[in-house]
Amino acid sequence: MSISIAEKKKEKIKLLTRPQAADRLGLQVQTLARWAMDGRHLPVVKLGRSVRYKQGDIDAFIEKQTVGTTS
Repeated sequence: MSISIAEKKKEKIKLLTRPQAADRLGLQVQTLARWAMDGRHLPVVKLGRSVRYKQGDIDAFIEKQTVGTTS
């Protein structure tokens, strides 16, 4: 079953602050700040002077970094 475009637009996007995103990833806040300045790894949402991270982007990043076993 696929989700229509209209249904996707209705979904509320969960935004995390930099400290929340860092905690979820087990990283230092400064690491995420450096990544944002360099434009690496995770896209950011800028709301005025505030920076937020989409929960979906965090989840996708975690999945992308997951390495299977070689047994």
